[in-house]
Amino acid sequence: MTSPVRRIFGIAPTPEPDGPGFIPSRLGLRLGVDKTTDYAPVDFGRTYDGPAKVLVLCTEQRYFEMTNGKLFSTGHNVTETAVPLLHLTAAGFDFDVVTPTGAPAVLEDWSAPVDDDAVMGFITQHRGRFDEWCRERADSRI
Repeated sequence: MTSPVRRIFGIAPTPEPDGPGFIPSRLGLRLGVDKTTDYAPVDFGRTYDGPAKVLVLCTEQRYFEMTNGKLFSTGHNVTETAVPLLHLTAAGFDFDVVTPTGAPAVLEDWSAPVDDDAVMGFITQHRGRFDEWCRERADSRI
């Protein structure tokens, strides 16, 4: 049970709304998750036009078990995933997303920079790619 003091000051981990795990505390989210990023488009002058793609290896694990036995909701930070891919796609590269088991990749929704149009637009546009490989692999086994 979380102490009342930790709850009052917003430093207690927050139960996630759609699962058995916890996300960072209200204070942690306020201080540690930016609402925007410093992403700025870059003009590369010319772009890659070859057949090679960037392979993005992601985790499919949604939970990390803490030493106290509680589950912390984890996955890929939205900013840390989207910003490099924004630059790579602007440079002309395409990408494929895979996981070790073929299960859908997990993005930490709580880490999304909700006021950043570029990042949120990219994630919205490409969200399906984070589970696309799984569907293709499942279809090929039938």
